[in-house]
Amino acid sequence: MTTSEVDPALAEARRKVADEAARFRAALPALLADPALVGRWVLYRDGAVVAAFDDGGSAYDEGRRRFGELGGFVIARVEPPRVHHLGGAGFHVVRKDSR
Repeated sequence: MTTSEVDPALAEARRKVADEAARFRAALPALLADPALVGRWVLYRDGAVVAAFDDGGSAYDEGRRRFGELGGFVIARVEPPRVHHLGGAGFHVVRKDSR
């Protein structure tokens, strides 16, 4: 296998994780309404919380134990999304070729 080729199993796992992450983001408002989950790390797979943990490492270890290294699971903390505001007075983009 050359460096430009991707292991099909790894590519499939990445696709599963991307899909699962999208399902997690869609479910986040409901998860934030559950006081038992807020601030905790969850192992998320198949559109549902599998288990909740006090730390991400424990959630990851359990995910690997249950589903394997390429199991297509998500580990995430149940917290409001972070918003980063960029910009302000005087902010502008200067292109290199605009001199």
